[in-house]
Amino acid sequence: MSKFNFGPAREGEQVVFGAGRPGHNSKRVGLEEVEEWVSFMKQQDIEGVCCLLSQEELDYYEINLLDFYCKEFGKANVCWVPLEDYCICSLVKFKKEILPFLEKACTNNKKVVIHCSAGCGRTGHVLAAWLVHGRGLSEEEALEAVKSIRGVNRNPCEALSRKNDAKEDLHALLKKS
Repeated sequence: MSKFNFGPAREGEQVVFGAGRPGHNSKRVGLEEVEEWVSFMKQQDIEGVCCLLSQEELDYYEINLLDFYCKEFGKANVCWVPLEDYCICSLVKFKKEILPFLEKACTNNKKVVIHCSAGCGRTGHVLAAWLVHGRGLSEEEALEAVKSIRGVNRNPCEALSRKNDAKEDLHALLKKS
């Protein structure tokens, strides 16, 4: 698997990427781990971060993670949309907060990374939503594209397997408008 579960939204994507969080396997994360993650992202030419961590997950950090991102990437290049683990992002949150951030990155040709904890479920379904709303793929194409990235582990349907959300919630998010 790639470092930090890092990879593009789909094969050939040049702007929007997904990853796991700094210190993914720990509930006590220090500055050194965050600096390593940021350094890796900058080596990949990442210029912005969309963080999907809940407040509870942000509390794992010995530093203020969002402030650190703002210092490293610039406040305008950081988007925080807290999503509970194993839950689907609402269409309203996606369209009002995440989609404008990703569209701005595309307009400015700035690579950005979306991350949750492992970079699997929340990141996976948000990347699929991006591929539908930002790149024009169908729901089926988007789900398959996200799952098929070599070297990364993405499961955009993860919340459905945990029975936290219904298939209808995912379909609503991935419906072309």
